[in-house]
Amino acid sequence: MTLVVTSDDDTTPIEITFPVFRGDGTQQVRRMTQPGPVVTVVQADCTDGVTDGPWGFVAEAASGSLACALFFGGKLVASDSASAEGGSESGVRADCTGHPGM
Repeated sequence: MTLVVTSDDDTTPIEITFPVFRGDGTQQVRRMTQPGPVVTVVQADCTDGVTDGPWGFVAEAASGSLACALFFGGKLVASDSASAEGGSESGVRADCTGHPGM
């Protein structure tokens, strides 16, 4: 599985939420905060049921523009992009939650 987030600058922190696969077959949600402009996470799925449910993958920042993409098995599973409009105080959120079996 490959997760990619891009942003419009290299200083604004991006909070990224994504699944981590454990050797015992379970998933754990992980959060990391990292500036852009490109953040990539590559990991292997070690569960038996990759298609049991969606994988939550969200990128959020206080301002600017974000884009995200979730890839699995060489295929694009989900993509999204978002920009903060004008003086928006709500921040920006790109949601690439996807279900690799669909």
